[in-house]
Amino acid sequence: MPSDPYLEIRNESNKIKSSRDLSPRDERFKKFIEYDKKILRFKGYWDDRSSQYGYLHLLQVRYFLSDDTLEVVEMPEYADEIGRYTLLKKIKLPKGSVSPHLPGQTDEHTVLNLAADFSSMLTDPLNCGRSQITYYTDKDLRLGESINVGGRKVVLYDCDEFTRTYYKLKYDIDYHPFPRPKTDYELSEDSLISINNKLRQLPPYNGFGTFEDSAVNCNILDPLLNPPVQSMRQFLQESG
Repeated sequence: MPSDPYLEIRNESNKIKSSRDLSPRDERFKKFIEYDKKILRFKGYWDDRSSQYGYLHLLQVRYFLSDDTLEVVEMPEYADEIGRYTLLKKIKLPKGSVSPHLPGQTDEHTVLNLAADFSSMLTDPLNCGRSQITYYTDKDLRLGESINVGGRKVVLYDCDEFTRTYYKLKYDIDYHPFPRPKTDYELSEDSLISINNKLRQLPPYNGFGTFEDSAVNCNILDPLLNPPVQSMRQFLQESG
């Protein structure tokens, strides 16, 4: 049976299409299907105590694997104390300080205008007018190192179990938590505990009664453990 020229040309074109690499759009769609709803969660801090009224910000850095975007928010366990806020919305975070771009500089394709009246346009295959910007990826997020978030130095010191497993399987890296500086609230708690321990040291036993009875009497007189009860009626009567 003689071969059909149309079928031969069609088969050749199908082979060429199958051998081509995936387009950037297909690559993004494939990555979205594979990593949808998979997030790398890091714990970080931004020390702003050098400025007036600044404090140590405890943050959660979320890296979305589906589209390589970053989000930095206040850690949920500390949101009730200082209020929940978002330091960085979900965007692709560029490395270093990047100046604002003109419209079209960050687009995927560069359009060439071949006529003054915009009647003829052509897509530039080389993308000569596109500015090259490097963004943070999962390779750049390492414990003990910092990332630049709008000029703020955010140091990563811990991550969740899914993030540890991800880096172990993909990059063969074992992540272990790093120590972080204490917040002002934690420092005040430590100082209060040390003061309480000093105040609760019992005086020497004087021999009257048993040692346990003397210890109970001393603890009852501790103003930190048992503050005096105030009478509102007496306060109103004596205040005049």
